[in-house]
Amino acid sequence: PLSLLPQGWKVIGFWCKICGWIQLWAPLFSILNFIMTEAMASQIMNRVTSSGGFSIANFVGIENAALDMAATAGYLCTMIPLL
Repeated sequence: PLSLLPQGWKVIGFWCKICGWIQLWAPLFSILNFIMTEAMASQIMNRVTSSGGFSIANFVGIENAALDMAATAGYLCTMIPLL
C-alpha cells in the first residue's frame, strides 16, 4: 500500500535503511563489550600483579577499577545509536 503513494518507494527505502541501521547495533554492542572486558581485565591484572595477588587491601582498588570501567562502558553504549 505504501508503494502506491506518490513518495511510497522513498518511504519503503527509508524504512529498510532504518531496519538495517538498528540491526547493526547488536554487533557494535558485542565489539564494545569485548573491548571493555579486555581493558578491564588488563587493568585488574596490572593491579593484582603489582600488589602480589588478591587481598583485602587491594580489593577496594580493584572494585573501583571495575566500577569505572562499567560506567565507561555504559556511557559508550549510549553512543552506539549515534554511529
